[in-house]
Amino acid sequence: MSSISNTNDTPDANPRGLHIPAVYVILIAAWAAGVTALSLNGTFLPIGSAPPPTMPVAILLPPALFLLAYRMMPSVRAWVSALDLAAVTALQGWRIMGGVFLFLWYYGDLPAIFAWLAGLGDVLVGLAAPWVTAAVINRSAGWRRKSITLITAGLVDFVVAVTSGILTVSGAPWAIAGEPGSELVNAFPLVMVPAFFVPMFIIFHLIAWIKLRNDIRD
Repeated sequence: MSSISNTNDTPDANPRGLHIPAVYVILIAAWAAGVTALSLNGTFLPIGSAPPPTMPVAILLPPALFLLAYRMMPSVRAWVSALDLAAVTALQGWRIMGGVFLFLWYYGDLPAIFAWLAGLGDVLVGLAAPWVTAAVINRSAGWRRKSITLITAGLVDFVVAVTSGILTVSGAPWAIAGEPGSELVNAFPLVMVPAFFVPMFIIFHLIAWIKLRNDIRD
């Protein structure tokens, strides 16, 4: 498999970008529509103080299917190989929108523990993404380490965010009397964040990790 770039310290003279075939766009649109329909039916709402069993499926199944497709389908491997690592890394900049959790906490709609853990983590990853992207483009000193650190931090942030969301539902162990629970995150439209955008960004991280691994091998 071809590597993501030249193995020397010079930038790739012909970046391959972030081309997404039409069939993948259709699959993503169908995925978003399916999650929307399920969320409007209350599929992701908590059951009392217990998290809905459907949420872990929504978060973990798409990345698992991606890894399976990557392993079994040459066309998926070829597509991943053709992607530019810098472009994939830059996508993490969109995570700065997780700051919306902090605004919702400020207006009394989300608990502080969840909002600060999930929101601040997303903002920090989003702010770091352009810096890491620049390092990848320029192949500056430590660019691989910076990329791996961003991937690790991004995935850890998701684990912390999901865990804090589960534990701050009204009646759950981290719920604080006088504060709202985190149920708002399980209702449409905010539920699209954990049920759709989180697994999508996990896939971006997996693609970046695959490309780094293949680059080292080559």
